[in-house]
Amino acid sequence: MADPELDLASLVARIEKLEEQQDIVAKYAVKIKRQLDHLTEQFNIRPELQQMESLQEVIANLSEAVANLRQPSAAITLEESSAGLNEEQETDDVAQEESPETAISAEEFCRRVDEGEKDFTGINLAEVDLTGKRFPNGLNLSQANLTKTKLGRTSLRSVNMIGANLTEAELAKADLFQANLSYADLEKANFGQANLAAAKLEEANLQEANLIGIDLQQASLYGANLSEANLNEADLVQANLAQADLTGANLIQANLSEANLDEANLESANLTVADLSKANL
Repeated sequence: MADPELDLASLVARIEKLEEQQDIVAKYAVKIKRQLDHLTEQFNIRPELQQMESLQEVIANLSEAVANLRQPSAAITLEESSAGLNEEQETDDVAQEESPETAISAEEFCRRVDEGEKDFTGINLAEVDLTGKRFPNGLNLSQANLTKTKLGRTSLRSVNMIGANLTEAELAKADLFQANLSYADLEKANFGQANLAAAKLEEANLQEANLIGIDLQQASLYGANLSEANLNEADLVQANLAQADLTGANLIQANLSEANLDEANLESANLTVADLSKANL
């Protein structure tokens, strides 16, 4: 006959083991939920979603036009068609002359800002010189064309630059504290000694960018492309570089203490004298 005390001890041991397994499952579920929440956030802010409605409207209009052309009553002669095409060409030429694609001047932009305007979505400021300007916090420059724009020493705190094009832009010593540059194209941009502390650069393209001495403390660069970027002496304390591409990047004397480098690609990266204390590798 089985010893009751042994059976009880065995039962207690099994219960404790089950409780331990439940704790492990619970922690894993929390981790999975955080990852799902993060992916959901990234999906919701994609610039593609913002363009979806307008694309659907364009498709609907084109479908309606095609249907009208197929109706017998809509038939036109070759001469009328040629005349219509000429009129459309003239209209297109006028539209191109007045197109908002033409970059506005620095004076015009500053005037509009001074008048209280804050939403500049899709604005074209390519090659405009805004060096040293101080702008109010929270301007919306999402999808803006800032190619080769001069923004050195400019103050743009908490600016929204999601999906903006800043290829080869000049931002040395600019103040972009808490700015959102997620999905932005920053290839070959100059951010030397700029302040991007607590900024968001998730999925941003920073390939071959100059980030020497930049302040990226607590910044989020999740999934960002930093291949061949120069991050010498950069401050990346507590920065999130998870899944970032740092292939061939220079990180000489960079401070990466407590940084998250989970699944980051550090192939051929130069980490000479870099501080990786308490970093998550």
